[in-house]
Amino acid sequence: MDEEDAPVTIDADEDGVVDAVTAQMSEHTSFIVLDQIISATAMLFTAQRIAAEAHRRGIRFLVDGAHAPAQLADPVGGLQPDWWVGNFHKFPCAPRGTALLVIPPEGGQDGQDLWPLIDSWGFADPFPERFDEQGTQDLCGPIAAPESLRDIERLWGWDVVRRYMSDLADYAERRVSEAASEVGGEDCSSPVRIPSPAMRLVKLPHGNRTPQELDALCPVFRDRILNELHAEVAVTQFDGELYLRLTAHAYVTADAIDRFAEQSIPTIVGWLRG
Repeated sequence: MDEEDAPVTIDADEDGVVDAVTAQMSEHTSFIVLDQIISATAMLFTAQRIAAEAHRRGIRFLVDGAHAPAQLADPVGGLQPDWWVGNFHKFPCAPRGTALLVIPPEGGQDGQDLWPLIDSWGFADPFPERFDEQGTQDLCGPIAAPESLRDIERLWGWDVVRRYMSDLADYAERRVSEAASEVGGEDCSSPVRIPSPAMRLVKLPHGNRTPQELDALCPVFRDRILNELHAEVAVTQFDGELYLRLTAHAYVTADAIDRFAEQSIPTIVGWLRG
């Protein structure tokens, strides 16, 4: 569902998200793709309640949990989706391109109607074996992902890491929004009421640029921040507003957040005014 089809406002609470999404369901709805954590807004969707309503109506649904693995302790728990997919090259720190597909072991999809986009030697095998031999498929990611999860658990423990990420994300949102507000001369605090544990938004002043102009600006500014300021942040737009999306992990420190707020934010706001 896009913004026009499902008008979930950025300041919606849990009830508002559920109401907005379920209001789009009808007797003609047969399939739903639901983001678990929204990339553009860092919002944590109330997936369990939406999934329950989809189940009640007999609607099949796929949960896009790209940012959920490791950021959420149990991203699939309570969902019972027909399909759930999540990326392991984000918070679990596995190699790029590593992902996980989950289907219910019983009572739902058995996987026999799932096929790889590129068939190879295993085309005649049942699911999931038919996905195992796809010619030049790089198996480094699937092999490394369990080791990455175990190493972080061994070094710090995932519960400790998740608490650290959430606390640091809170600090980053407050520190960076204060800096942007001071330099930009307007309130740059985040309007998001249900943020994900380790991701936060900070609003950026952008003048009177249109949403189309902001869409074109986002990748340019992301690359410029990386190449000139040596900081990795996402630049997103939603409903005509421009945002920095900040992400915390075990390797991010409060000192790094302070430097970004003090040194980079004035430069970024200056670019937007130029």
